[in-house]
This record gives sequence, C-alpha cells and structure tokens, in this order.
Amino acid sequence: MTFEKYCAERFGGTAVLWGQVVNGPIRLVPSMRCCFIGDRQIKLSPKETCLLEQVMKRPGEAISCEEIWQNCWGNSEVNLTAIRLHFSHIRDRFKSAGIQGNLIMAFNRKGYGIQDCRHGIKSEDLFVSKITR
Repeated sequence: MTFEKYCAERFGGTAVLWGQVVNGPIRLVPSMRCCFIGDRQIKLSPKETCLLEQVMKRPGEAISCEEIWQNCWGNSEVNLTAIRLHFSHIRDRFKSAGIQGNLIMAFNRKGYGIQDCRHGIKSEDLFVSKITR
C-alpha cells in the first residue's frame, strides 16, 4: 500500500502529517508510529519510533548512546542493553519487510546511526530481489 493510500484510508482524505523525517526513500511518521520504505509500511513501537527518529534526523552520522538515551528515555543513567535491544528490534522489522543489508549502523558501542539514503538510492535498491523459477 502506498503512503498516500494509507493516509487516505486512515484519515479519510489528505492528512497533514506533521513531524515527518525523510531519508531518501525512507519516510518516518512519528505521529503514526510507522515508517514507509517505498510502498511498504513498517509499524513501530513508541520507543522504536523515538530511536529511529533520533538517527533519521542525522543520517550518516553516529549519534552517541548518551544522547539517544537522554532523548528517548530522559533518565541520566544510560542502559546500553536496552538501546541495543530496541535497535535490534528495528533491524528485525526492516528484515521482515524485505530490506536487504543493514540500514542501522552500530559504532563500537559508542553510538548508532542510519545510512544516508538521500543521494541516489531508490526504494527498490533496498529490498531483497526475489527470483522466481
């Protein structure tokens, strides 16, 4: 289902989708807790949405675990295991949607990021090609 069709069904017409974060063919809509890659929708939990939003705002950069923790949890004590687990869930959701490779990058437990897809990457390039026999 296309992004526009989904919005029409969900909101009964053209909707103002505030706070969208776009990285090439990847479109995160935090208000709806979902991500669209091409015509595929990936539903996210509230925490996964927050984490993905943090890295999508600065594609190609490493965001420190401390900054991610502060922006998503608000506590002062960082829990690296929780961060790693939530990013693992996001990777699993991408993989289940047919995304090839690893869009989410880990930087030696120092931080996380997402590949910069703004220049020359089409949504079709991100999916595993299916060979029919």
